[in-house]
Amino acid sequence: MKKTILAGLLLFPFAFCAGQQVKNITSKDLQGGWSTTIVSQHSYAITHPGTTPDSDTYYSQFKIDWWVQGDSIWSFLYPYEFYHSSSFKILNDSIHFDGNKRSGGHIKLENGVLTIGEEAYHRENFDKNIVDVIKRDSINYQTLVGNMKMITWYYPEDSEPYEVKYPVTLPKYIYISSSATVRSMFGKKTLSIPVNGVRRLFYIREIDWNAYDDDSWYISSDWGGKPIITIYPAEWWKGEIFYPQFELVK
Repeated sequence: MKKTILAGLLLFPFAFCAGQQVKNITSKDLQGGWSTTIVSQHSYAITHPGTTPDSDTYYSQFKIDWWVQGDSIWSFLYPYEFYHSSSFKILNDSIHFDGNKRSGGHIKLENGVLTIGEEAYHRENFDKNIVDVIKRDSINYQTLVGNMKMITWYYPEDSEPYEVKYPVTLPKYIYISSSATVRSMFGKKTLSIPVNGVRRLFYIREIDWNAYDDDSWYISSDWGGKPIITIYPAEWWKGEIFYPQFELVK
C-alpha cells in the first residue's frame, strides 16, 4: 500500500539539527510508547497554454507511533497496523539505527518530549496488549470488526462533491462479525457480498487506516481515521472494473 511505503520512507528522520546537548540519555529513558505527526509541504503548478502557470501549496500529515523495548523500536499506526522495526543505540547525543548503518541525528529529551533530528515525539500510554497483537500479527484484526458503510459521496478539494454510482446494486452496509472473519479475509484476500441479491466474490485491493496522507482529497467529508476497505469484483464480472469502498462505522 502507498501508506506503508510512505511510512517506510518517513520512519526515521535523518536530518541533523543543532540543539542543546543533553547528556546521559540511555535506552532506558526511551522505553514505552511515543508518537509524532509528520507534516509535509507540497507544491504544484497548473499550466494553461498562453497563460502564466498557476501554483498552489498544500500540506499532508502522516502519524507514526513507536514502541521502544530494550534496544529495539517498533513503528506502527496504533491501534491498527505494523510498519517496521529497527535496532538502535545512543552514542553521546546522537541516536543510531540498525547497527550504525543509519544515523537519526541529535537526540534530546526534555519535559517528556523526545526530539530526534527535526522531529518531536510525545509520550503515549499505549495498551501493551494491543501493541503485542500488532507486533505479532502485523494487523490488529479486531479493529475491522463491525458495520462497514459503503462510501457513495466524495469531496475533492478543487471541485464540487459528487456521488459515485456502480453498475450493480451493492449493499449499503456489510457486517464483519469477528476477528477470525477478518483474518480469513486477509488470508484469502477476498470478501463475499450480495450483488443484485446474489452473493458474489470480490478481491480486497487495500485497507487504509491513516486519515492523513496525499490521498485525502478523495475521502468523504466526515472521514475521521476509520478503516476503509477498497474491493473490486472477481472473475464473475465481465465489464469495466470498479472499486467500491466501505468505511467502518461500528
